[in-house]
Order: sequence, then structure tokens, then C-alpha cells
Amino acid sequence: MNFSHYSVFLDVDLGRPFAWSIAIIALPLNIFIICFMLWESSCIRCCQSKRQPSSTVHILKSPSLWLLFNLFISDLFGSIYILILAISDVYYTHYYQAKYEVNNTYLHIQNVWFTSSTCIVAQIMGRISILMAATFTLFVAIDRLILIVYPHSKRKFTLKTSRILSVIGWIFGLVFVIGVAIFDQYTIRLKSPYTFDFYLNLCIGDFATNVHRIL
Repeated sequence: MNFSHYSVFLDVDLGRPFAWSIAIIALPLNIFIICFMLWESSCIRCCQSKRQPSSTVHILKSPSLWLLFNLFISDLFGSIYILILAISDVYYTHYYQAKYEVNNTYLHIQNVWFTSSTCIVAQIMGRISILMAATFTLFVAIDRLILIVYPHSKRKFTLKTSRILSVIGWIFGLVFVIGVAIFDQYTIRLKSPYTFDFYLNLCIGDFATNVHRIL
């Protein structure tokens, strides 16, 4: 009996190495880039406090880099989301095996994953990553458009503008995603515990119900 077919990725076996590859590569890279940008900014700030001039462009000086920094943070949330799914897939494979293999009650296996608190956290992480990545990609595109097409425009993004947009974007994104996650729990709790749906297991909500509402 292959209990991995009851775990997070169900019978989509290619999802497991794909998720681990993304988690192992993307997570350290995102952390490195974020830490490097913060370290560089702190070093430059230290030089400025000692009255040593520095011409290096950093996130505390460049509106574009500030927006990119926030984009890297949103990507970090996405990497954590994938890592949660990958680890949970291994955990629940062993969980189902330990619980149901001895009793041979394969027809009574309940899907406890998609109603777990871990899945809710993964849902918030995944959605905030998608929403904020799209938001900051839009901001970066607008910033690049103004700088390239209208280089002498007075409406260029300033560091203050970039910070205000970032704060508004994060607040709106967090409120929206948490609100949607709470709303989704109402429909998800109505599902049978014997439901094994790929989209539910990816913690992106009740996909079928949401599509039906849109149509």
C-alpha cells in the first residue's frame, strides 16, 4: 500500500521532487539575497555615520532597489509555502502508514491535512506570496517605465513613495489574504473528512467551489 498517495501531493509523484528542488534552491537564495541587501545597507549607513562618502546604491537610497527588496521578501514567503508542503507530505505519509497499515482500514482513511492549522498557514503564505509578487512586479514595471520612457518626468518614484506603496501593499495584502483564508475555512469545514482533492491538499482553498462562484 502506497500511503504517499494519501499525503499532500496525492498520486502526483512528480510534485514531490519538484517541491523539494524549489525549497532547497529558492529558500537559501532568497534568504541570502535579503540578508546581503540588509548587510550592505547597514555597512553603508555605518560608513555615513563615520562621515566616509559612499557612492554605492542600496535599498535605503534607491526606490527601485527598495521595491525589489520587497519582491524578494514575497518570493521568500512562496519558498516557505513550498517547504511546508514538502515537509508535510513526508510527515503525513508516515502518519497514515503508522495509523492505518496495522488495522488495514484503507477505505476509512481520513484526510486530516487540509483542515490542519499547518495547511492554513501554508495557504496564507502561498497567497500572500502570489499577491505581493504580482503587486511589487507591477510597481517595479511602472518605475522602470517612467525611468526609461519618461526620464525627465517629475513623477518618478522617490524612496518615500516606494516605502508608502510598500506599506499600503503589505497591509492590504495581509488583510485580504487572511480574510479570504478565514472565509475559505467555512466551506472547507463542510467537506467530508474522506475528501482527497489535489487543490485542497495544496492549501489554495476550495478551487472547484471558487470557480463555480466566478462562473
